[in-house]
Amino acid sequence: MPRQSTILASLALTLIATSATATTCREDACDVGEHVTTYSAPGEPVAVCATDALAAYSNFMLYLVAADAASTQQGTVDPNAVEAKATGDSADVVKRLREASGVASASEALKACSPLKAGASVVVLEVSKKTNNAKVSGANGEAPFWIPTGFLER
Repeated sequence: MPRQSTILASLALTLIATSATATTCREDACDVGEHVTTYSAPGEPVAVCATDALAAYSNFMLYLVAADAASTQQGTVDPNAVEAKATGDSADVVKRLREASGVASASEALKACSPLKAGASVVVLEVSKKTNNAKVSGANGEAPFWIPTGFLER
């Protein structure tokens, strides 16, 4: 139980830190067609991915990896090892997200995505109520990608 509490506390702190800045699309839902900006704090890993399911799995794994790295004080953490160590509710969520994403492992998911570039102007194309991710495209029509709504700000 203490391990699970550490992970959940870390996730909660990350969400609080994210929402402490400008108004994000997580706090106040953004509308389709709205122009917003991508947001990320230094050391805050965020993946942008081609599909909603892949973004949900990749970003959940990034949070688990960050929590594991913080608790073990290791600089490098293998995401597949973190997934293998997950227990209880976290293990159930990871398994469900991985299966929905269509990839075989956390490493494969993270390789299929890109790191978020903060400060990019994007347009909201779609918002998933299921995952709380948004599909966005660059303001000049660049290829769309999925990102957690907490990393989009007005």
